[in-house]
Amino acid sequence: MSLHDSRLIEELAKRHAALKAVVENIAKQEGPRGKDGKDGAPGKSIRGEAGEPGPKGDMGPMPDHKWTGTKLTFQKPDGKWGKAVDLKGDKGDAGGLVVVRGGGSSTGIGDLLPGNPNVEPAAIVVQQGSQLVSLGWSAFVQSVITAADMTSELSRRADFVGDTILYRGEAAPGADENAAVWKIKRVEFVVVPDGKTDILEKFASGTADFVNAWSDRAALEYL
Repeated sequence: MSLHDSRLIEELAKRHAALKAVVENIAKQEGPRGKDGKDGAPGKSIRGEAGEPGPKGDMGPMPDHKWTGTKLTFQKPDGKWGKAVDLKGDKGDAGGLVVVRGGGSSTGIGDLLPGNPNVEPAAIVVQQGSQLVSLGWSAFVQSVITAADMTSELSRRADFVGDTILYRGEAAPGADENAAVWKIKRVEFVVVPDGKTDILEKFASGTADFVNAWSDRAALEYL
């Protein structure tokens, strides 16, 4: 091998070593950031399956209510009174009424004698099914009150004293009438000078709580 060839080989070896060092140095450096990969498949929800329904809770207290004439108002949970609803309704069209007389003839409502607005009605004519019947005034008032209170599942008692006083009691179903677990109210129907009837409501012992015995209703103080 000639001297020229030896020097050429030596020079190539040096350049090869230098190139190798450069490549190794580049390999150690951090490359450019790659693109984000595709999102993976959605995993299972972190929420578990719905559990079994819990037991039925105790019945809450019945909302307080008050009457203003024929208008009924219920108290909201925040203590405010709701909108008054007139249970009397709009005046209907005049209908026919059969009145039994000695001769067996009939007449219309317009032929009846005018009533006295200062006297509490003894009865009222209502339609049950397809016929008109006479319903006692006390029974009519009680039916209206009962219909308005059917939003709560309570055991109820009602006791009329004459035609002007009504005792009403409410308690949980199956409650003993001698047990102090009743809410009792006395309702008075008072005819005012203008001929209208005012309804006054007072609670036994001045409380709307279920703390009195129904059997003691007549002896309790109402405030």
